[in-house]
Amino acid sequence: MKKGIVLSQIVCLPLFLIVMLFLVPIKASAISQTVKLNYDEINGMLSFETTDSYYYSLFLSSDGGEFTQLIWYGKDSSLREEYAIRFINERFSGVSGTYEFQVYGFTDNNIEESDLSKAVVESNSIIVNYERPGEQLDTPILAEPKIIEEESGDTYVFIEWSPVENASSYDVRFNAGSFFYSSKITDNFDTQRIALLDDGVEFEIQVMAYSNNVKKYRDSEYAVVHKKIKVDSSQNVYLGGNKAEPETKAYNYSQVRLFVNRLYKTTMGRNGDSEGLEYWTEHLLAGDLTGAQAAKHFILADEFIGKNLTYNEFLDVMYAAFFDRPKDDQGYYYWLDQMYNGATREYIVACFVDSEEFTGICDTYGIERGNLDKNSGKPTGSEGIVPLKVKSGNVNDTKLSGYVEKLYTTILGRASEPAGCEYWKNAIKEGNEMDAAKAASQFFQSKEYKDKNKSDEEFLKDVYAMFFGREPDNEGYNYWLENLKKEKVSRVWLIEAGFGKSDEFKGILESYGFDIEEE
Repeated sequence: MKKGIVLSQIVCLPLFLIVMLFLVPIKASAISQTVKLNYDEINGMLSFETTDSYYYSLFLSSDGGEFTQLIWYGKDSSLREEYAIRFINERFSGVSGTYEFQVYGFTDNNIEESDLSKAVVESNSIIVNYERPGEQLDTPILAEPKIIEEESGDTYVFIEWSPVENASSYDVRFNAGSFFYSSKITDNFDTQRIALLDDGVEFEIQVMAYSNNVKKYRDSEYAVVHKKIKVDSSQNVYLGGNKAEPETKAYNYSQVRLFVNRLYKTTMGRNGDSEGLEYWTEHLLAGDLTGAQAAKHFILADEFIGKNLTYNEFLDVMYAAFFDRPKDDQGYYYWLDQMYNGATREYIVACFVDSEEFTGICDTYGIERGNLDKNSGKPTGSEGIVPLKVKSGNVNDTKLSGYVEKLYTTILGRASEPAGCEYWKNAIKEGNEMDAAKAASQFFQSKEYKDKNKSDEEFLKDVYAMFFGREPDNEGYNYWLENLKKEKVSRVWLIEAGFGKSDEFKGILESYGFDIEEE
């Protein structure tokens, strides 16, 4: 599309003026600024940065045709992002073709977005060659909406739909005659204020699922669900209180539900089911439960325990759920050591909820954080364990090297390096703070071993190999595994007080020439 210019203060021959006027279209205003319009082909996203002086409109043309206004943005916009396919679906039914996007800006006093001659800002054009994909997203299943009325007279509608696999976000629309509401969200429910609608007014709800994977899914025009309902004050739902003293606003209902769904996603790895979402939301709103109590339930739930996470994986979940960030090394290894020394999951949850990060998360969603008891499930380490005392005076250097090599190969799964082997030989020989039994415990508690991210099952097999020199027997293996799973014993206790003091381990030590000091 050609862009016009304003001719002013040009002193020229009349004929020249006449010729130029015929050749160049005149605009009522001049293009005084430009904005950069970008397109990310990976996720199909259009974006542009604005200034604070203008209203902006996004326009679309199909196969070289006339430009059509799509949406306008206020002057307070700082950065706008939109899915290109959203507009191709809305305006051209997702038909394959060549599409051109462009942004125009207009003055504060003349909002004439449909008249490009009034534009004072324009962007570069973006060409999108869209091919309608064969594979589409599924259609969301929309539950019966709830109408929520507050004492103030504001009316809200709460809607929920089935999560769509591979959907990254949803576009939710409410239409009622000249009224139109739209929002983009990432969860499978939404609350919208509809206070302007009168009783009996029928409006339509539309939900569209979007995918970021444009190469496979694009965004599906088929992933749309429509539902028409009527606003009826006699069917209003009062949440968190009664009409006289409403304790909760619709906004809080939606926010608390998001908090609950966040717990489902960070702990269970899925969206919450309707029954579970409703249960936890109602109890949190009513003040029957705190955020800490709800979080504890999720971490100790059979579904979560059944995921059989390793210590490392468990802490990944804890950091995501309670800190909303990846783990840092210093904190991570601290908590990993606590778990090795017998800190239960219940104790760790109690510590994590008592943090600034989780306090901030609860505040964001309007949740009372609360506290949990930290007096049970504390790490015990080697408390109360009388260590096995091993003398190495009668062990020759060759056998001592063999024992140290066994520590490396059996526990760490690799051969020793010369410096490391020499260090452990000398430490065991000197016998001040180290002997053969303590060395085995130290290898199991080393950073290198912890970084292997061993499950309880794998850890227990390593323990059998080191302390018994054999494969586990079913009865013994199942007994100790159950005790580990139910947090009745810690890994440190199992190493130092259980297997580390067994007759089989004593026999292995004696085969290398070590002497066992009687207790």
